[in-house]
Amino acid sequence: MRYADALTEWLEDHHDHVRPPAAVVLAEASRNSVLKTGHPLKGIDVDPAMNGQHNAKKSEDAPPVRDPPAYLEEFFDELKVMFDEAKASSSHVEALHAAAMVQEVRDLTCLLYPLLNEHIA
Repeated sequence: MRYADALTEWLEDHHDHVRPPAAVVLAEASRNSVLKTGHPLKGIDVDPAMNGQHNAKKSEDAPPVRDPPAYLEEFFDELKVMFDEAKASSSHVEALHAAAMVQEVRDLTCLLYPLLNEHIA
């Protein structure tokens, strides 16, 4: 859980920079709801003129890339130690658990890397 919190905090500026405004997301959801069910979303007032479009232009300059929090680096060091210990042990369950965790973190990193790589260049 600490890993997810640290990662979220570290990437929040980039997330806020690339995502559409909340009004646009709600307008799109309302439009999709009308198309699928014939009824707008209940309890949500959306400007019909939005219709999933927005003209609010965000700054084209991406937020600066910050160094990752120390906890993220510690997490990867701990994960490597756990994986090395699991490989050395005779427990196949431990080895599979460690391998699954490494794979999940690797997949998450592969998903996030292009976003960060765009802004580094």
